[in-house]
Amino acid sequence: MPEANANNSDWQVHQTQPASLAEVLRRADQETSRGTTGRYTMMPLGYEPLDRLIGGGVGRGELVLFGGAPGVGKTTMTLQMARNVVASSPTRGAMYVCYEHDHIDLSKRLLCMESALAGLPEPLTLYHLNTLFLEAARSGRPITSALRADPRVAPMLAQVDRYGSRLEMVKANTTTTTLDALRQMAGALAARFQGDCVFFVDYLQKIPIHPRVAKDEDDKSTMVAEGLKDIANTFNIPVLAVAAADRKALQGDRIRLFDLRGSSALQYESDVILMLNNKYDIVSRSHLTYSPHKAEAYRNWLIVSLEKNRGGPGAINLEYPLRLAYCCVWPEGQSVKEKLIGDRVEPTG
Repeated sequence: MPEANANNSDWQVHQTQPASLAEVLRRADQETSRGTTGRYTMMPLGYEPLDRLIGGGVGRGELVLFGGAPGVGKTTMTLQMARNVVASSPTRGAMYVCYEHDHIDLSKRLLCMESALAGLPEPLTLYHLNTLFLEAARSGRPITSALRADPRVAPMLAQVDRYGSRLEMVKANTTTTTLDALRQMAGALAARFQGDCVFFVDYLQKIPIHPRVAKDEDDKSTMVAEGLKDIANTFNIPVLAVAAADRKALQGDRIRLFDLRGSSALQYESDVILMLNNKYDIVSRSHLTYSPHKAEAYRNWLIVSLEKNRGGPGAINLEYPLRLAYCCVWPEGQSVKEKLIGDRVEPTG
């Protein structure tokens, strides 16, 4: 652990100083000879083939952006990614800062998600969990006792116990959870886990910047995007942020990269940008016309478009089974075979 701390500190110092290629390789020799792997270890998000396409997962110092219309599944997918990050390693941490949902709501979503991932015949829904919480309150019982008494919930709690202490949640607000506050949180998280962690923000446009003042929304978006990227670079950790679409874009069909609310800084500062759309909304109308039964099934699929990828190929469309009733996006996806609205060329595989 001390070695990991020293390595992270070295990274921050060396990155601000000129270095020749020979010097960089010499330092890399020193690190690999010591067996330090932190800087070279990618953190998988738990979705295939997405992880493979972005180089095995997210890397340290990267800013990853998720865009899409309200209700498409952005919070569901990113919260599940936070869960996947901590579930993949017994020493890895994550923090999920949310401006929309509180701790209890996020925890309920995680329990529903776990029940779906476990393959239960009847996964938990928020309605069922809300009923259990209400019954526990009325009877004056500790909620965890009531949950463990339910045969469907108990196995989920056992799974959550494996990573629960390493997945931190923050109910953010637009008064005190400023960009500077996020920096402090990310720094503390990085220190606690020696950089082996991921920082999530849901969502970007709600981050206040005061005491600084922006000229307009584009100016504010520029400050926030640059600030989040600086947080990723300063603490050498991945930062994943949800972004809202522009109001005009919501009147159209497919939400694209240029539809994100704010300035072009969102595009420039991000290393990876993923745009989320419901398949039914963006599949070519020819598929809806000639296969009405199949078309209805498209509503249960989430299209994840890799629109920017500094570490590999972009302009790739993937699809994942969508199980919003259980707060889950199934982690095993595939390439989209159908033609989508806005694609210049129909995908071949």
